[in-house]
Amino acid sequence: PDPNCASRLRIVRMAKRRFSHAETTAVPLPKEDDLR
Repeated sequence: PDPNCASRLRIVRMAKRRFSHAETTAVPLPKEDDLR
């Protein structure tokens, strides 16, 4: 949020959604094998 912005927004979520990092970023996550 921008502290200089006077607007007030209300976010109403109707249902749970599954978030996928791969669908929203160009940076790939490391594979589990790479973390060990």
